[in-house]
This record gives sequence, structure tokens and C-alpha cells, in this order.
Amino acid sequence: MRSNIQTEETFRVQLREIISIIQGISVECKWFLSSSQLIDLLELKKEEYYRILYTLRNSVFNPAKLTGFHEEEAYYLCQLLEKIMGLGDIEDEFIQSGIYFNEKSLNMIRESFINNITLALSTHKMDRDLLLLLSSATIQFDDAFDTYFYDKFSMDRIISFTIEEFLEMHQIDPFFGGEIFLKKYLDDQVQYKKIPFEKLTEEYRERYHYELFGRMRNVPIKNKIPKEMKLLFQFFDLEYDADKKKLNARYKELLKIYHPDINKNGLEKTKEIIQKYKKLNSLLKT
Repeated sequence: MRSNIQTEETFRVQLREIISIIQGISVECKWFLSSSQLIDLLELKKEEYYRILYTLRNSVFNPAKLTGFHEEEAYYLCQLLEKIMGLGDIEDEFIQSGIYFNEKSLNMIRESFINNITLALSTHKMDRDLLLLLSSATIQFDDAFDTYFYDKFSMDRIISFTIEEFLEMHQIDPFFGGEIFLKKYLDDQVQYKKIPFEKLTEEYRERYHYELFGRMRNVPIKNKIPKEMKLLFQFFDLEYDADKKKLNARYKELLKIYHPDINKNGLEKTKEIIQKYKKLNSLLKT
């Protein structure tokens, strides 16, 4: 807003103070900063504060009854501060301070987690005796493989390693609940099957079955789907047997990330999501 160096330094001091206050009250990345606190910290007239705040109004964010900002509204708090201070890196400052993770950063740690699972699989030496024992005790080889995987690979250990690596790589302050927040996020990804586990392990299921029995496994007919559908399932990060209900849920999740009202650079991605959703939805029976 103003260009002289002293003003920018003043804004930097105010920003550090705002972040420090949030850090002091943050519990597992949950916090609340009231509008009255913000107005005092920013040394703004109330009318000016609300005038700028209302420029952020869109179909998702309505500040009419807003008395302050919770962690869920952190994106809009960052947008507000950027408008007031004229600084362009405030969202990054919030992330590095360990009090907020945007969709981009969550997608990054999710991809890191997937990569670490893949790495663990690629370096693992199959325990032939155990997998044979499990296979003899189950009807489907997939059930034996799943049991084997969770016996041999500690999800908690992979999650902890992923979080530690992510925080260090991006120089994120770990002392204000970020670790706990990210662990819950990755736990949910596993528990609610948002990680495409079957696709990640498909190569190893085939390989282990062949090594044990000297033949490829009989893949259920439902997985023998056209290449076009496979690519669409992969785009939406869905298992190959996903139904319309799961597709709709994933479609809404992606729109919350990329819709232009939320992500100013998300217009082309949103168009692609809508086009591919319509195509896959038309191909699914239920």
C-alpha cells in the first residue's frame, strides 16, 4: 500500500507480532484471533478494517458475521493482511511459523507420504514364508497381501518420518502443533482410504504372487477396465472400483482447492476437473 522502507519494516514488525500471538494460543494448529485484536495490532480505524475485509467477500467467504479468524479462515486472514500491508509472502510466513497449512502444502506432504510408501516397498525384501502362510489362511491373495503389508510396514513410522522430513525441508517451526495436525491429516488419509493404496501396491501384488506361485494372479473382472477409465480414476486419485458417490465426494474436494473463488490460479484446473468429472460420471453405472 505504501512504498517507503520504514513503512514496510513497520508492517513486518506487526506481522511478526500477529504471528507470535497466534503461536501463543495455538493448540494443534487450532486458534482464534479476534477482529478487535487485529484492529489494535494493525493500528487501523475500525471502518477502514471492515472496508478492506469486505473486499474479500465471495461465494465461499462471507465476513458479515465474522468476529475474528479461526484457523479455518487463515487463508482469508493472510489475504486481508496482504491487502493492508502490501506484502506478498504472508501465507508463506504463516506456514513457516507452523500455525497454518494451506491446500498446496497439504498436497505436498501427501505426495511425500506416498513417495515414502513407494520407497519402502521398492527396498523391501519379501518374507516368502510369512506371505505363503497368510495366503493359505485367506481366500483372496489381496487380503493376504494387505495383512502382510501392515505387518511389515509401520504406517506410524512412515508418517512420522514424512512429517519430520517435510518440516525440516520447508523450515517450518514444529513447536506450535504442526506435527500433531499433520499426523492427524495423514492418519485420516490412510483411515478413510484417500491414499490410493491399491494402485500404489499393484505392481508388488503381481510380483509377489508370481514369485510365490509361478503365475500371475487372477485379477477380478471389475479391475479389468478400459484405459480411459483408469486414467480418469488416477486423475481423481480413486480406486478402480470407486462408485459415483465416491467420485462426487472427490470432485467436491478438488473444487474446494482449485475453484477460482478460492485459488486465483485455479481456473484452468477447475475446467479440467469439471470436464473429467462429467466424463467419468457418465461412464460409471452406480
